[in-house]
Amino acid sequence: MTTSRVTTGAVVGIDGHLVTVECSRARGASGLTIIGLREAAERETRIRVRSALAQCGVEPSAPGIDVNVTGAQRGSACDLAVALAIVALDDATVREQLAHTLVLGELALSGELRVVRGVYAILRDNVAINGRVILPWSNASEAHDMASTLDVRPARNLSEVLAYLRGKGDLARLTAPDSLPELRDEPDLADVRGQHAAVRALEIAATGGHHLLLVGAPGAGKTMLARRVPELLPPLPSYLASSIQQIGSAAGFEPRGPTRRPFRAPHYTASEIAMVGGGDPVRPGELTLAHGGVLMLDELPEWRRTVLDATHRVIESGEARVQRKGELVTMYARPLVVGAMNACPCGFQGDPTRVCACTSERVAAYRERIARILPLFSMAVRLQPTSLADLRGPKGDTSSADVRARVTAAREYAVKRGGHDPDATVRPSDLRATLGTLSGLNAPARTLLSRATDAGTVDTATSRHVLAVARTIADLAAAPEIGAEHLAEALNLTVRAALGS
Repeated sequence: MTTSRVTTGAVVGIDGHLVTVECSRARGASGLTIIGLREAAERETRIRVRSALAQCGVEPSAPGIDVNVTGAQRGSACDLAVALAIVALDDATVREQLAHTLVLGELALSGELRVVRGVYAILRDNVAINGRVILPWSNASEAHDMASTLDVRPARNLSEVLAYLRGKGDLARLTAPDSLPELRDEPDLADVRGQHAAVRALEIAATGGHHLLLVGAPGAGKTMLARRVPELLPPLPSYLASSIQQIGSAAGFEPRGPTRRPFRAPHYTASEIAMVGGGDPVRPGELTLAHGGVLMLDELPEWRRTVLDATHRVIESGEARVQRKGELVTMYARPLVVGAMNACPCGFQGDPTRVCACTSERVAAYRERIARILPLFSMAVRLQPTSLADLRGPKGDTSSADVRARVTAAREYAVKRGGHDPDATVRPSDLRATLGTLSGLNAPARTLLSRATDAGTVDTATSRHVLAVARTIADLAAAPEIGAEHLAEALNLTVRAALGS
């Protein structure tokens, strides 16, 4: 019995997997039967494949055909593979050509090849693929980075693919693009008026990868500042750029120029699935989409506690894990978190120009909503209203490029002294990092830390944050030891200091 076999691929979470499609003639049966897909996917694939083959003038000789899909199959990316496997039953040339070809693509009823999700992720995770890759033209931009190592052949429709495999047509090979200059048109820190303390806090947070809480009245500029954080981070290392591309591919994002650090700002009504990931098939959530970049959690007290708890767990572990039908899907999740909130329900506590109408009980209840996620933030800053004089004045003299240069230099200094790069995938334990930082305090800093501890300013829960931030401040100053001035600045950036509690 003649059997054909075609290799295709699928993405689960953010990981690409190879999928095998086998096809044979069915004895004593009629029609097209597909197994290995879920019921709805099987029915839709069967309809699309039948119509696409008919549009190409292909009529299988056998009355019954069985198709088996094995592997991490999901969705419609196997349409083209199923159609070609059916053709290969009666066409030895096509069958031979498919022996060393990976095919990806969804079919329209007309036979047109449509975009599929996760092409970059599939090719990235299977770089040892030998032979060709045939995929839709609409996915060509995702495969550009692989064109130097893989024989990638984009196609517009099933007819073009069949003509190519039969030697009666050609599919132009995709070539690797020339390197493009990085164009930066993102919001610049020089646009910020006033808020010098907040700008300094952004620089420290970007240097050390410290999660930052912005506290201020409505309109103080919390969102404006948070949107500028990605441009303060150092240039992407190649491994992180590849991971960000992989995530974008798995999420179905269209590549747009050089890879940039992402900025995600989900609404506070977002569900746990939207944040962590999920669905069927599993797709990455906001925590993964922000990997290597910035995740802004605005209006923090308005978020549901269950969502904040889930977010906290994922950020602490650095991985988003989704369990679906006996399958555990693990995805990257290491963003820099910038939280934003009002100081009180009305937003004007501590505002010199407006009167706060909140009682102490309302303020306490308001802050209690976020009590369990506050330990996530290593530092916080209270924003003050910007004066008219600042707004009418010239742009700030500190640009994002200036800060990015200082952040990059400080990170390089930290690595040279034996510290840790926040972009690294493996991080030291909090205990080991804290003990190492303690040994780096000079005598005046030790005295200041002892006084702060005795006064109740620093407790066991916050000491690791204060010491880590102080170490980052020292790195920005290229100081081998943490001095009293570095520790004092870190003490002023605690969540307790920003909230006045």
